[in-house]
Formats: sequence, C-alpha cells, structure tokens
Amino acid sequence: MERKHMTQFEKALTELIHEHRMEFVSDTPDYILAELLMECLISWNTAHIKKEAWMKQGRPGSIKDPPVLEKPKTEAEKPLGPLSSKIDPSSIKL
Repeated sequence: MERKHMTQFEKALTELIHEHRMEFVSDTPDYILAELLMECLISWNTAHIKKEAWMKQGRPGSIKDPPVLEKPKTEAEKPLGPLSSKIDPSSIKL
C-alpha cells in the first residue's frame, strides 16, 4: 500500500522490510512496520535534542524542578513530528 505522505526513506525502508520478509514474523504489513520504525527514529531524535539541551544547562532539574528547554531558533532545529515530510533521509545516520 503506497501512501502519498511517505518519504523516500520510508519507502526504501518498506521495500527493505518486504524484501527480507520481516513482516511475516508479526503478520504486520511492511508499511506499518516502516512507519513504526520512522516514529521510533523521530522519538529518539527528539529525546536526543532534549538531552543535549539539558546537558548544555549543566544537567539541572528534577521532577520538582524540570529544566527549561530553549525554543528552536531555526526550522532545522525543530523536532520532527510523526511522518513529517520534512525528514531529510541523508540526515538520518544508521
């Protein structure tokens, strides 16, 4: 199933999952597995950005005193949401 919002990387990932028959283990369509993996990468990148901001502030905060994260200054610094069309496949390092 091809969807219009799939990025080039997600299409390639879907094809790779299909080529290696990885969808048969869980009986989940390859495009759903690719979407899940993309969301995992996006979540990881978002967590990494937050961790870097926290470390730049000298690791402050706790549950009672969470760190204040700076707003992204540029579009490129903003974390990507699920299935964002802004993903540049060349920027993802595997």
